[in-house]
Amino acid sequence: MRMLRLLPAVAVTAALVLVGSLEAADLTKLRVCADPTNLPFSSRDPATPGFEVELAQALVSDVSFHWVPTERWAFVARQLLDRRCDLVFGLPLDSRFVDDNPRIALSRPYYVMGQVLVTRAGSGIRRLDDLQDRPVAVQAMTPGDILVFQRGHARQVHFKPEDAVEAVSSGKAEAAVMWSSHAGWLMRKVPGLELTWIRDPEGEFKVAIGTRKADQHLRQAADRAVERLLADGKVKQILGRYGIPVLPAP
Repeated sequence: MRMLRLLPAVAVTAALVLVGSLEAADLTKLRVCADPTNLPFSSRDPATPGFEVELAQALVSDVSFHWVPTERWAFVARQLLDRRCDLVFGLPLDSRFVDDNPRIALSRPYYVMGQVLVTRAGSGIRRLDDLQDRPVAVQAMTPGDILVFQRGHARQVHFKPEDAVEAVSSGKAEAAVMWSSHAGWLMRKVPGLELTWIRDPEGEFKVAIGTRKADQHLRQAADRAVERLLADGKVKQILGRYGIPVLPAP
């Protein structure tokens, strides 16, 4: 399960092409570059396309897809800057990212991604401090792994987030700390688990759509589309289908 390394995670790239003038108020044609095997973000399977793909489909009615790998942000950025893509979903609205990518502009955010605590139902664990010296499952080299290490808890390191969830379900670990998007998606098929947000501004990312900075009208059109989908509840509805927990994206 992959996400762009800059967030991770959040890894689908999307390209939108406007038919007619960029002055138009609506996005009228959509070309999407998406990872074919990156659920819950994107998938080539039309039965389970991923929430980023469904959000792209909700923006406009005329959609086509070009499937590309998204492991490396440099590759994705080149698609955008070389005009193979015009919009990229899943980018962090973060000053560090903006400073490192001066040729890219970001839309208003459409959801917030952060760290969550996954525990067995009825465990009574609501905070990391409740764990004391009990083992905490994490995915290696993720913000959750770093957070648990910094707090001094006993880490049980896994390479895949699904293995961390399985460790909690089987009792091998008392809890897991991971990205909210991974946790919500994986917990859909594992009964008896519950999720609690770890509220930490440093570990929460507002997720936005990226455009080339020169294409101001395209970014403005994306802003309007995101605002519409947030206002009518479509974003929350799509995220809910994939089990993704929602924090407000101001």
